[in-house]
Amino acid sequence: MIMQSFETKPRKWGNSYGVIIPKEIFENEKLGPNQRIRVTIEPEGRTLGQALWESGAEDISDKSTDEIMRIIDEELWGMK
Repeated sequence: MIMQSFETKPRKWGNSYGVIIPKEIFENEKLGPNQRIRVTIEPEGRTLGQALWESGAEDISDKSTDEIMRIIDEELWGMK
């Protein structure tokens, strides 16, 4: 499985916000309507790599998923 990446801006839809998936990515990934997908949000100006590096997690290969998610929450979103 190849992970596709693209930039977009959220748009207001009623009381929610949504993003548009480019048609070529939708078709290349063989996605269908109502198919569940995972979306990762990376705010402009701050990347996941920067957050992990600044947290001192130079090598994350020995960290559990829970530890990595905690670092992401703290460093990118300010959540504790």
